[in-house]
Amino acid sequence: MSKMVTDEVHPREVANKSRKESLQKAIAMALRVENAALRVNTQIFNANR
Repeated sequence: MSKMVTDEVHPREVANKSRKESLQKAIAMALRVENAALRVNTQIFNANR
């Protein structure tokens, strides 16, 4: 279902969001996770129609 990304950011790397770079990485990571979850939910919904 989901692909492994080799340049994936790990939560520990972005836990401290006091630096702008860490905050940007945290936002990007959250968006990737949400996008993947949304795709799976949509696929499941469409399969069960």
